[in-house]
Amino acid sequence: MTIQTPDISRSTSMAQEQTGCRLCGKLLKHSFDDLGMSPPCESLITGDRLDRMEPYYP
Repeated sequence: MTIQTPDISRSTSMAQEQTGCRLCGKLLKHSFDDLGMSPPCESLITGDRLDRMEPYYP
């Protein structure tokens, strides 16, 4: 008796959409999240700076 199981690695329903480099078109192995206009995370805000605008970089 032989039991066949579906090949999960080739399933298109579970595959992630692969994106390419916008410059050369090569498929990317890793992707990064775009945090948009979020302020830098390395700066702690002190109490006297709470009402001031934080710098952001588009």
